[in-house]
Parts: sequence; C-alpha cells; structure tokens
Amino acid sequence: MAYTYVIFSAQYPPHMGGIESFTRNMAFALAGKGASVIVVTNDTNSIGPGIEGDSHVRVLRLSCFPFVDGRFPVAKHNKKNRNLWNWLEAQDVDGVLINARFYLHSIMGMKYARRKGLAPIVLDHGSAHLSFSSSFLDPFVRIYEHAITLWGKRYKPAYYGVSEKSAEWLRHFKITAKGVVPNAIDAKRYRDMSSGHDFRDELGLSEDQLLVSYVGRFIPEKGIKSIIDASKSQRLIDLGVHFVLAGDGPMSSAVEHAQG
Repeated sequence: MAYTYVIFSAQYPPHMGGIESFTRNMAFALAGKGASVIVVTNDTNSIGPGIEGDSHVRVLRLSCFPFVDGRFPVAKHNKKNRNLWNWLEAQDVDGVLINARFYLHSIMGMKYARRKGLAPIVLDHGSAHLSFSSSFLDPFVRIYEHAITLWGKRYKPAYYGVSEKSAEWLRHFKITAKGVVPNAIDAKRYRDMSSGHDFRDELGLSEDQLLVSYVGRFIPEKGIKSIIDASKSQRLIDLGVHFVLAGDGPMSSAVEHAQG
C-alpha cells in the first residue's frame, strides 16, 4: 500500500531558496520510493493557484499575498483557495511535514495535521533569529518569531532540525528537537545538472588565485552585506581575492553595485 504524505512549504520552485530546494528534493525522494506526495505551497510567482504536477509530485498552490518579495506569503481567503482546501481535506493522509516554524503557512499545516488525527512534524531550518539587517525592524521580527513559535507549540508537533546547529537553536525557544533530518541532494542528478563550464577560465583566474563564491538567495539573512563589505576590504583586494555571487533576490541591486 502506498503512503500519502503532505509537505507544507510556504514557498516552492520556481521561487528560489534553500527551503524550496529541500522541499522539492525530499518530495522527489519520497515519490521515488513509491509514496504519493502532495506539496502545499503559495503562488508566490504568479503561476496561478491550483494543482499541478512536478514529476511524480502534486503541487497545490494557494492564491496569496506575496509580501516581502515572496519571502513571507500569506494565503488569501477566497473561493479558489476554499476549493483547494476542500480537495486537500478529502485526501487520506499518513503523514504531514511542515518546513520551517515561522510562517502562518506553517500554522495552517499544523492545524491540518491535527484535523487528520496526526502529529505534525516541523523541520526547522534556522540557526539564529530571522533578520532583515535593520536595527529598527529586527527587534519586531524577533517578537514575531517568538510569538508564532509559541503559537505553533500549542499543536504539540514533533520538532526536528535540518542540522545539529538548527536542533541546538530550537532550545532557545524551549524546544527539544527529536533529531536531525539533514539537507541532502541526489549526487548523480546534481552532477548531471552541471554545465561543465570552467568558471575560473571564463573569469580569467589562475588556480593559485583565491576565489570566494556564493550561490543562493540574495537576502540579508544569508550574510550578503558581510560578503559585499569583505569584497571592498583593501587588504583582500591587495591579496587578489575574488568574489563571485550567483543568485537573485531583494539585494540583487546591492550586489550589482558592488561589482568592481
């Protein structure tokens, strides 16, 4: 008998980010083992709300308000979403996983699991407080993070960390992680995706020149400002250190302006 798993993730590809990639890889891995997988996410990229196929995975996209460039989506209360929820409620489900604890979307996932008589599993991806690198906003963001974490704890989920650091960070919220579910990739598939480009050669860099690279979302939480500041260090410039950043996000213009 095939099991059915529902994964709640506030964002999903084509929206870029680590949680998005983690969700997709996990969904594909479960489907590859014969499970039926439904990913519940938000229509952050205006693809259109509904249910679509992504390989052998069903993706349910809710109509939403994509606040903060889609980083904090909030589902709308409309007829289309109600119909999608009615379909989801009618599914026989064996397990519910919620990626990250700090979205309203996560609370929706926990409620759904409890309605199904299941203990929700929450996988935490953080190792520090959420941050917008703003001395004005960050204190309010921390208050929000503590409040929504406290709200989520009411549903008595089983918490796991994506790393030992994440599991340790949960103790800050008086949560004891039950274990670690590491971020992993399909190595063969990853290698097959390689473009084969020799980026050092294309950039005119020799093997003995130090190259610092970053691939991911251009958002404050990833330390983009620190990388940009480091790239302007005269000492590093004199040492011939080169920085290459690949990605997209709200700090794209800051990265572009930092180009030497």
